[in-house]
Amino acid sequence: SLFDVAKNHPELDFFDKINVMSGLEKALGRRAGEIPQPNELKLMKQVYGSELVDAILSKRGLIKRIAEGVAEVFNVPRALMSSMDMSAPFRQGFVLSLHKPKRAVGAFNSMLRFFFDEKFFDASMGSIRKKQTFPLMKEAGLAIADVSGDAVGLSSKEEAFMTNLADKIPIIGRGVKASERAYTGFLNKLRADVFDDMAQEYIKGGIDIFDEPELMKGVAEFINVATGRGKLPGKLAEAAPLLNSVFYSPRYMASRIQMLNPYWYLKLPPPVRKEAVKSMIKFVGTGLTLVA
Repeated sequence: SLFDVAKNHPELDFFDKINVMSGLEKALGRRAGEIPQPNELKLMKQVYGSELVDAILSKRGLIKRIAEGVAEVFNVPRALMSSMDMSAPFRQGFVLSLHKPKRAVGAFNSMLRFFFDEKFFDASMGSIRKKQTFPLMKEAGLAIADVSGDAVGLSSKEEAFMTNLADKIPIIGRGVKASERAYTGFLNKLRADVFDDMAQEYIKGGIDIFDEPELMKGVAEFINVATGRGKLPGKLAEAAPLLNSVFYSPRYMASRIQMLNPYWYLKLPPPVRKEAVKSMIKFVGTGLTLVA
């Protein structure tokens, strides 16, 4: 019955249905007892609600549960410090905002509404999922972050708000939740819009983007790194929430190191490399101008 619910779900595409059923098989089928991947759990939560996912997460090993609990608590001060300042455009979004100013202005205007209007935020995030290129975004690994209440695990959230506890603080929590919507919404919209623009440019240039997975992965990596979602090596990626409470935005730090590494540009597909170099030149030029 659970498999049939996933198979007939009207809001899931083919690959989402496969992921949901893969998660079910790990938890309940022949592989019973295995914890599904975060992306599978997120989709299972969408289909079946939070109780099933919470029950599955409760079966994780004691060390993992303790580590996530510690990360939740230690990241509360970080979330409080990041609230009420509207800093996303000038921190994580700064490089890409300089490169794509029109998209940044549109995302900034929406960010102000995200802070005050949760329904507008939900509608805007829903419009991202309705984009023709959204399946490509998922397949390529574009970072579309979750907010408290939607996140399964902490790694899917932005580093500034990598806890689900801060928004539960009486009175203050409302400001934290609104700030998280604004911060995360700005970055999600900027990333999705820029990805869509680059995809459309390639289509106009005669490139079949649905037949060029490496190219689109390069686009996603460029956008992720430009907006502070750098890659952490090996086991460090799994420990990102705990590292975030100690080192203050390790992914952001990693992204800026990547952008200073010439080898990173060489690994990108040539059309994407051109955009990455242009964005870095604008960033450095703007910095030198401000210093002068």
